[in-house]
Amino acid sequence: HRGLPTGEAFVEMETASDIDKALEKHKDCIGERYIEVFESRMSVMERVKKTSSEGGVRGKDAARDRDRGFRGERGFGGGDRERGFGGERGRGFGRGKEVSNYCVRLRGLPWEAKKDDISDFLSRCEIVGGQAGIIINMDDRGRAAGDAYVELETRDDMDTAVSMHKREMGTRYIEVFEANRLDVEKAKDKQGRGGGGSMGFGRRDRDRAGPRGFTVQLRGLPYRVTEREIADWVGEAADPVDVIIQMDRGRPSGRAECVFSSDREARRVVQTMHRRDLGHRYIECFYDE
Repeated sequence: HRGLPTGEAFVEMETASDIDKALEKHKDCIGERYIEVFESRMSVMERVKKTSSEGGVRGKDAARDRDRGFRGERGFGGGDRERGFGGERGRGFGRGKEVSNYCVRLRGLPWEAKKDDISDFLSRCEIVGGQAGIIINMDDRGRAAGDAYVELETRDDMDTAVSMHKREMGTRYIEVFEANRLDVEKAKDKQGRGGGGSMGFGRRDRDRAGPRGFTVQLRGLPYRVTEREIADWVGEAADPVDVIIQMDRGRPSGRAECVFSSDREARRVVQTMHRRDLGHRYIECFYDE
């Protein structure tokens, strides 16, 4: 806000290969300082550019946008995936199913929460297609998983929804995050096939990721932590397809494996979540490539 550099910058790349090469520079030095390099979203960069043109971006606001960017994916072709083709909404890859560019994830929902409750909670936002734009995720047993995706009409609606972070629904406070369009597309496709919209932690999903998949090792976990709580924690960086708590003589060992669908997701989890707190304990994350 004083027109001074914040120590952060966004760089728009031409190709996915360029992004991979840039990420290899993570923690390389410029002079005597090491530089952190993270993948971000076009919408985050555009928001910061807009704020800067209006008189500078505050360091705290830039960090907030950067952190929200960790959970997103890059655009392509100059950001077409972020802006869509000729309108507010774009089309996802491969399947051609239309998904809004402006989506949020709600976490911590009461198990009995219905679409009406979510509509009331986000009453200040325009939801795409009314209740059709709400996807309540289910676990592998067909029960509510406590989280949902919501497709919104505009960026302003998305920002309004994110401002509801930690507001209460009934007796529970709700976490609201900007969501990745691909995650929303997967959830919609899964519901369309008659399945739940959330990952189920079991042998079926573990096999889908391969013999071991792209596995991140977690150490230092609270002994009473559940697989769902671990999934929610690492979900700030990427959603796992499986979580396996490692046992020692029939008791939790404080270690777990999180399996991801890609090498990029596993790397992002280690970059973003290593030595972050879960409850009162900090967690170490390791990825054996």
